[in-house]
Amino acid sequence: MYKSLLSILFLILMVLNLSYTNDNSKLTEIDFVYKGKIIPFRDNPIITEKEIYFSQEDFVILMKFLGFVDWNVTINKDTNNKVIDCILVSNDMPKFKSKFIPLIHEEKIHIPFSSVNNQIGVSPIFDYDKGKIYLYPQIKDISVSEDSVVINGAKEIKIQKNFYLNDPLRFVIDLQDCVLSPDLFRQKILSSNDYIYQIRVSQFNEMPAIVRIVIELKQGQKVKNIARILPNQVQLIFSDRTPELYAKVKGYDYNVKSNEEQIRIYQITPFQSGNNLSISINIDKSVNYTINKLDDGRWYIDLYNTVLNVSANEIDTVSDFVKNIRYSQHQTSPFPITRIVITPRENFKLNISLDSISNTGRLLNFLISYKREQQQINFDEQILANTKGKVVVIDPGHGGKDPGAVNRSLGIQEKDITLKISMLIQEKLEKAGYKVILTRKGDYELTNSPVDSEELQARVNVGKNNKASLFVSVHINASTYSFANGVMTFYTKDIDYALAQYIHSELVKTNIFDDKGIRQANFYVLKYNPLPAVLLELGFITNYNDAVKLMSYENLQKLANAIAKGINNYLNKTRIDY
Repeated sequence: MYKSLLSILFLILMVLNLSYTNDNSKLTEIDFVYKGKIIPFRDNPIITEKEIYFSQEDFVILMKFLGFVDWNVTINKDTNNKVIDCILVSNDMPKFKSKFIPLIHEEKIHIPFSSVNNQIGVSPIFDYDKGKIYLYPQIKDISVSEDSVVINGAKEIKIQKNFYLNDPLRFVIDLQDCVLSPDLFRQKILSSNDYIYQIRVSQFNEMPAIVRIVIELKQGQKVKNIARILPNQVQLIFSDRTPELYAKVKGYDYNVKSNEEQIRIYQITPFQSGNNLSISINIDKSVNYTINKLDDGRWYIDLYNTVLNVSANEIDTVSDFVKNIRYSQHQTSPFPITRIVITPRENFKLNISLDSISNTGRLLNFLISYKREQQQINFDEQILANTKGKVVVIDPGHGGKDPGAVNRSLGIQEKDITLKISMLIQEKLEKAGYKVILTRKGDYELTNSPVDSEELQARVNVGKNNKASLFVSVHINASTYSFANGVMTFYTKDIDYALAQYIHSELVKTNIFDDKGIRQANFYVLKYNPLPAVLLELGFITNYNDAVKLMSYENLQKLANAIAKGINNYLNKTRIDY
């Protein structure tokens, strides 16, 4: 029964997703190219408009061709017989788990490339005219330090050319044979250092694939050194200092000297005393570390420049509040990191801190404390204080002749979705006692002007004229790359940031979209708005999975509920946990 249902699902997907090509037989002739070489698959990958599926055997061939030499794939059916757990294990990178709906063809399970492409940092570019799909490494991260810009790629970065432009003074660098990570789409990086104002990044060309980075320099500044210490990293240095190995790891800047001795970890042991649980780490000298919390409630400790002298392990505990503790060699380059992951039991919130009292000699101890989670209360049932007289402006993006982004294959438009969500937000906030004003209540624009700035200023004026407490602009994102996905919250001014935090925190909790973070950008309705203001990009309408989620009324309700909660928490300064 299970196989027959999956076979029917496969046929439906093939009919729906392959209908965009006039001759489906051509799909078997498409070559996959990486670094100028054709990948020798044994089966024909199944190619749809939105996805590429590989048989398990071909998937391992693919990973090895991309440089991940020790991969194996384990497939497990879950209890509902509907979803497959795909566990991908490699010595080249940390283990991770990806869930997906399988395609079964000729009795073989096929794995979607989207389940791993962002983790391994490789994206496809389709060239159906030439019968080829090119696989390119991603530019994963661009960060700014006190005197440099650091560009990190998933693989080796090749510089095609660099040059200066004037009025304003800019340094331009083109990187060849690479594509932007979804995390870098629509990103403008602002700087507060002494050398540059901002960085803009774009996919300058698809074939050949070129990423362009434009750095706006302050008067009289120039790039004094382009350092290539690591093959996958480029440092643009503006001072006279000597380059050093540099890595930025999630909010923590860590500089490693080439001759710095690595720290060895001999044992990691959880132990319980009464109601307390601790983790004891046996090391040979002092170590730098960070403690981080994930959105799903897990915590992890990263120990920098450390090498495990024991095998990776996952330990189930007898604790009432910790389910298990897992440790592994998270990365080996550009410097080694040992990662310890702590998973809470259901209905418990954890807190991890250094146990300074118990630290002696070569032992490093971390204390795990907890509290029980209170039952979640729906926003509609909350008793809210201090709402009287507070005005909130919700701006449904686009409208009228301006549809915003569209997904023609699904027949949906940004302007329709933003209005639906905005009206749901209005309903929830008004029920709580707020006065809510929408910049538009139907499918129209506020002005007849062909000048975009006049339309946008009219929206800003709605908040100013009504003495509103805040302004929230609702949008759906779009990209020329179908794999770009996730929810983003944008702010411009310092007074916007707290509002962005409150709302984004609630949006992430819905688990509808991948979290692509809080970002700064100079959108008109934020920059020229005297109020605390944010612009929300609720998924990508050009991403099939995100777009389908936006067609669900239940998901729109959840998104509206989250935004309303975030607004209420901000206005009442309700404490929220990150």
